[in-house]
Amino acid sequence: MKILFSDKQFEHEIRKKIRKLSGDIEVEDLKNIIELKIIHYSDEPQIASLEGIQYCDNLRKLELMGTYLNDISLIKNIKKLEYLDLSDNNITDISFICNIKTLKYLNLSGNPIKNIDYINDIRSLERINLERTDCEVPKLNNPDKIRSFGLPQNCFDLEFLDRYKNLKEITLPSCLKTLEVIKEFKNLHNVESLAINNSKVNDLTPLSNLKRLKKLDLFANNLEDISAIHNLKELISINVGINKISDISCIESLTNLEYFTAEQNLIKDIAPLKNLFQLKELNLSGCQISDISPLEKLKKLEILNLEDNLLTNINGIEKLDKLKEINLEYNEINDIEMLRKLQQKRNDLEIIY
Repeated sequence: MKILFSDKQFEHEIRKKIRKLSGDIEVEDLKNIIELKIIHYSDEPQIASLEGIQYCDNLRKLELMGTYLNDISLIKNIKKLEYLDLSDNNITDISFICNIKTLKYLNLSGNPIKNIDYINDIRSLERINLERTDCEVPKLNNPDKIRSFGLPQNCFDLEFLDRYKNLKEITLPSCLKTLEVIKEFKNLHNVESLAINNSKVNDLTPLSNLKRLKKLDLFANNLEDISAIHNLKELISINVGINKISDISCIESLTNLEYFTAEQNLIKDIAPLKNLFQLKELNLSGCQISDISPLEKLKKLEILNLEDNLLTNINGIEKLDKLKEINLEYNEINDIEMLRKLQQKRNDLEIIY
């Protein structure tokens, strides 16, 4: 059967996916789509209708991000859907969603949604993201199955989290001004990933006993002192970008660290990083660094961002054999010829300067 699309932009996205830029689209063409990702860009027409998506019977993963859609009820009959990302749209009504009994991941962040009760009986749910929404906290009927929870933005009381005994990942709402409130959560010691962004948090002491923490995201807060995390040895990823941090000496004990982001801080001395041999990605852009010699033994580094610092030379960079990308823009590097030779020698290395 031939499918007629009412929305040309959606038809365009489908044609790209099935690699059929002209000719009729048949129902059989859509049955082969397992994953579909559509992101709206400012230079593209907006999608107004998903007419046709109901024929994607085998769709398991659907991402519709920033498309400004307000009606997505046509997906209610896609019975195999497991992953649904509807972030940053205009969705207010999700009554259709109770028909999708296979959902494991649901992202509704950044939507003007109020009533979230329709998800309460989806017992397959494991991960849910309600960040940047004004909805009430849902009363899910499968609390033991939930592993990841992004909380609504007006969620001040965290006592309800005690129902979620197996929770591993939490994103806290930016309305919180202190982390003291997380002490209300009795199973906090099991958490492996914690995030709170764009808030005014300035004290990390409540995190000091989270020994199982592997990922910590504290982007854009009011932090000056991060010494409280010095004993969290399991940490693999830390993001403390856009804060007021000058001292990172506490990081030197975190030898499992693979990803460290500390952009736009007051950091001058990066000696504490010299023995973090597991580091793969490092972002120190917008700091006050003039000496990068402590990095020369970090042989696993793949991505390095040192944009907008006080560097005049980059001696030692040539020793980082696994480096794939380095950003050195907005520095005062004298030996540009050295960079050119390095780029000629390493075809796989992207150097931005």
